[in-house]
Amino acid sequence: MTCIFTLIVAALFGLWGYKKGLFAVWPFAFNTILAVYLGIMITPMVLDLAGEYLDPLGSSANITVMFLVTLIYFIISQFISFIYLTKTFCVSLPRLVDTICGAILAFAGGLLITNFILFTIAISPLRDISYISKYLPAGMENSSRRHIIKACQFVSACSLQYGDKNISKAIEIASRSTYQKPSIPVETKPKPIESDQTTTTPPKQSRRTIPEVNESN
Repeated sequence: MTCIFTLIVAALFGLWGYKKGLFAVWPFAFNTILAVYLGIMITPMVLDLAGEYLDPLGSSANITVMFLVTLIYFIISQFISFIYLTKTFCVSLPRLVDTICGAILAFAGGLLITNFILFTIAISPLRDISYISKYLPAGMENSSRRHIIKACQFVSACSLQYGDKNISKAIEIASRSTYQKPSIPVETKPKPIESDQTTTTPPKQSRRTIPEVNESN
């Protein structure tokens, strides 16, 4: 059911890309995959810097940070791309390339967006709601996670970083249901050792005066 829903949403994005064309769609696909990558990789850094300020969010702190970082970057990048790129310039391409490539990129972007939203729901407290859990299959988290990891690996390979281990570690931190604050070691002073044995001080010895003896001849 969820797989069919994902494909339907991605197909709607593909239809939108078919009508808009390649030049108008490629910033959307680029911003989408980069927003997901930054949302996963920056989340551990934000958690370390924020520290105790995330305590009011409780168990949903990691997920909230990941979702907000992704959303904020996507909105800002889309706004900049629209103002300074797609609204300002117009590039004419062959119709077949413009429509087919635009549909493919929009389909891929819509597929990634849908999987990211489903992954966020699957690891958030929303999954405990009976109405939502009814339509979320048991393997939805792992299935969406694989698509996100593949997208992050693609960005990592294009940037010549190849940090597969860092991606797996970052997505594991972002998907934790509890926020773990860094533990600060507390120095404790050693307690003095108490001995049960009582020490007795020896009595002071009194000096005796020896009387002088007068020897008489």
